[in-house]
Amino acid sequence: MTGEFGVLEAINSGSIFELNERSFNELIEVCKQKQIKRLIIESHYMYKKQITELRKKCEKLEIVIQVKGGVETFDADFREKVLMKGFGYPTLEELKETFDVVNLLVGVKGQTLEQIEADIKIDIENFDRVCVNLYKEMDDIMPADEKLKARFMKEIYPLYKDFENMDILVENTDFGVG
Repeated sequence: MTGEFGVLEAINSGSIFELNERSFNELIEVCKQKQIKRLIIESHYMYKKQITELRKKCEKLEIVIQVKGGVETFDADFREKVLMKGFGYPTLEELKETFDVVNLLVGVKGQTLEQIEADIKIDIENFDRVCVNLYKEMDDIMPADEKLKARFMKEIYPLYKDFENMDILVENTDFGVG
């Protein structure tokens, strides 16, 4: 990591607030050393108060924090009853106050193509960047819908694959992580 672009995305498949103190302090130190001006982190909605405090702290370090949230879908019932994200039912405005970018999840059993299309449109209209992740089934968590994923790749992916402000993670290693 050279710092050449002044941007660092810290991917930990969870929340920045779940890092231990030593790891977090090392991350901030790397930002200082490499003159990082924009740090992209992930966080769960339940840490919204801590996100505000972190933004203030990093602002003093002249680092802009961009927060990604694993919202997964804007369909609140599906998010809470099927995905069990633990967000409750915040409004879109409350999500926008907390997150700069949201991650959408595609290919979970029970989703529809129409729901996915609606999520992408909401995301485009309300956030600067769109991140779409194709769900990889994990043992004993929730089943993937392989037919839905195939339809997404055939019908929706071609519409957005070159969209400048959208990242589509098809394979876990697509962004050099994994």
